[in-house]
Amino acid sequence: MNNLLENTLNKLNNGIVLVDKDFKIQFWNDWLTRKTGLLLVEVLGKPIAEFAPKFELVQYCKILKNVMETGQSRFLSGALHKSFFGDFVQNIQFDRVTHYHTSFIMIQVTDITNHSHRVQKMRDFISILELENDEMRMNEAESRQMAMHDALTGLPNRLQFGAKLNGMIDLKKPFALLFLDVDNLKNINDSHGHRAGDVVLQEMAYRLKMAVRTEDMVARLSGDEFAVILEGVDHENEVGRIVQKIILKFKPKFVVDNESLSVSCSIGIALYPRDGEDPDVLLDLADKALYQIKRTGKADYGFYSNL
Repeated sequence: MNNLLENTLNKLNNGIVLVDKDFKIQFWNDWLTRKTGLLLVEVLGKPIAEFAPKFELVQYCKILKNVMETGQSRFLSGALHKSFFGDFVQNIQFDRVTHYHTSFIMIQVTDITNHSHRVQKMRDFISILELENDEMRMNEAESRQMAMHDALTGLPNRLQFGAKLNGMIDLKKPFALLFLDVDNLKNINDSHGHRAGDVVLQEMAYRLKMAVRTEDMVARLSGDEFAVILEGVDHENEVGRIVQKIILKFKPKFVVDNESLSVSCSIGIALYPRDGEDPDVLLDLADKALYQIKRTGKADYGFYSNL
């Protein structure tokens, strides 16, 4: 790993672990050292399960294998899975990354004691994707397609979403920012397998695009998290009509292998410029609105201004 990338990862405000195809640790950043007391030299080359015993369990070992084999990212909520590293509650994000034709699993560890973890996670992921994009050795068209779109759904990914969000603010055009979270994807994955979960995510992407207007952006950020930018709207009533259409799109059941599955989503909303004029502030406010909906019952939407 080059010094620039290593120094960048060591400055992030969350944990980064890189493991190879044998699930042995190849990098362990300074944030994890501060949280666990373990130095990189103590863990380097050793199995990750030695320092995070949960990875000895079959269900978590399968996640590592699936990410390495398919490249499909996974997100584990601390609310459900608690702790992997140390004794603090944490969210875990798994991604496959490639460095000089060698694949690794990048495990991101976020302390969710501070509720702003989602905003920090987005900022860190965008930085990592920008670094990866610089190292791509493909033709320009293919490189741009891969860097700017989610492989599973074809939607814009977090990198393109971040660029769009900043562009809207630069133009000073009013818009609504929606954070969406699938309420029961984990249950579907556990009961019907991850292939069924992927089909649900693809169908969700299609229904979201059908619910919004052509000028709006629907993006998949990671796992079961989506975001929408509704252009040119700055009144709650106008936003509410569009959001109601989104919720209605989830009423018909999702059909996977001839089986009908019930799927719902929760939505948090922030308005520009009323609620804020900084992208990080807007992301944080929409996230707080989403958290409130998830906490009070799910399958609904809420505006930050109503908290």
